[in-house]
Amino acid sequence: MAFSITFKWPLAKTLSCAFVAGCLFLGSRGLYQTTEGRYAECARQMMVTRHWLDPVLNGKPHWTKPPLTYLAIMGPMRVAGVNTWTARAYLVPSLLLAICGVWLLGRHLGQDPRLGELSALVFATSFFPLAAGTGVSTDLPLTAFLILAQAFFWRAVRQMRPLPSVYAMWFFMGLAFMTKGPPSLLALPGIVAAWCLLPREQRKALPLFSPGALVLYVITAGTWYAWEVFRNPGLLHYWVHDEVINRSTTDEFRRNPQFYMNFAIYLPVLLFGCWPWGGWLIYLQRKAGFRWLTSVSAGGAWRKALSPSVLAAGVRRWPVETHWSAWAFGFPLLVFCLSRSKLPLYVLPLFGPLAVFIAAGLLRVFGGNPARLWKGATVLALTCWTISVVAKGVLPFFPGDRDMKVLHAAVLGQAPGLQPDRLGVYGNKPLNGLQFYFQKELPVFKAGDAVAFQQWLKSGGSGEKYLILKPGQTSRLKKGIAPVHAEFSPLVDKWLLARVPGAS
Repeated sequence: MAFSITFKWPLAKTLSCAFVAGCLFLGSRGLYQTTEGRYAECARQMMVTRHWLDPVLNGKPHWTKPPLTYLAIMGPMRVAGVNTWTARAYLVPSLLLAICGVWLLGRHLGQDPRLGELSALVFATSFFPLAAGTGVSTDLPLTAFLILAQAFFWRAVRQMRPLPSVYAMWFFMGLAFMTKGPPSLLALPGIVAAWCLLPREQRKALPLFSPGALVLYVITAGTWYAWEVFRNPGLLHYWVHDEVINRSTTDEFRRNPQFYMNFAIYLPVLLFGCWPWGGWLIYLQRKAGFRWLTSVSAGGAWRKALSPSVLAAGVRRWPVETHWSAWAFGFPLLVFCLSRSKLPLYVLPLFGPLAVFIAAGLLRVFGGNPARLWKGATVLALTCWTISVVAKGVLPFFPGDRDMKVLHAAVLGQAPGLQPDRLGVYGNKPLNGLQFYFQKELPVFKAGDAVAFQQWLKSGGSGEKYLILKPGQTSRLKKGIAPVHAEFSPLVDKWLLARVPGAS
């Protein structure tokens, strides 16, 4: 008996699978140095010191980010203890929230429930969002809030009574600002451009800049900033000068400032971050693309196709949805490329609109055969979730020098029962992830800290002290502790453990 089955992926099914795949092996890999260790340790120290609103790291205020992400990390740790899984637990609801935002965005942007369902599935199973759901940072919750803000804008555009959606849009924009600060504002130009291109009557009916909504945004986004600026003179100058101007225009933070790093960082992420869905769409449209290239290149037609007048006329004919797409994707990407600070996760918020673009392309290709689309989508989705779970389970068997959980176990293997107050770090930067596993701040000694180092050796009574360092620093350490001799033993990869006799 012949029969056909139409495979569909409603939002509830996508969320359920994403939840299971996100939770499995979430804590198997240790925290990586430096980003993951910094965020997790800052949240732990805030919890220990009860500085609920003041980020603190290694005894000093840590003003680089607002406290919302630290509070999200801290919540599970207060309930289930300090460990890797609880440090990453907030990533699961953040991913689910982002998936809901993509579903809402696709549903209202294309005015098609199928587009919402497929967009959510594409985002939930693309390589880059799946990878982002395993690393502690602010970028996944920021992405969730920004996608939700854009989704509620388009919900307001489609509704007869848009004011509640406008309030929701500005509320999520405020949460995004409380997550990462000024970078959240990069989503606003696309929203404002789309609103300005709406018909005049529709703009009047859609109060985008409603005073009440703006007040809600200011309260949500600015209350904490205003409170801290009032309590800490000079903090506003630090935020504006260091975190905005210097981070964007100088290489002070040494985060890939060279222009060619755009091609080494952003280009591969954008080309392959949405695979396998992007690759599937390219494969399906390969013939159409080849025909287009042939027609444009034949007889010098490319000169006419690329002339400014033809391009401008084509842009003027774009619907408002296409204008929003260009602004929502192109403007933040341009800012990221011009900035002197470049990291792959910066472009994660662009994967919301990108998932909708790919889903819309797939729906166009399979317009006459939806059953085939959902069958292929089911195979791809289940394959991607399986690969992500297996990768999370296998990765701990290939430890590297950045995995602080492995380093913690190696130290205890060399010095069983070691008390954290007898352990220090010799180098330029603290190992925040290692501190997280020892649940204690570890002193850091530089080459010129001879006095502080000798005082530490004499503190805590007699007994051996231990230092973690890299092989290239052994000669400096020997000079710094002479005539005392240290015994060195290898830990993992690029780390050594120095055993230093303590003062009697």
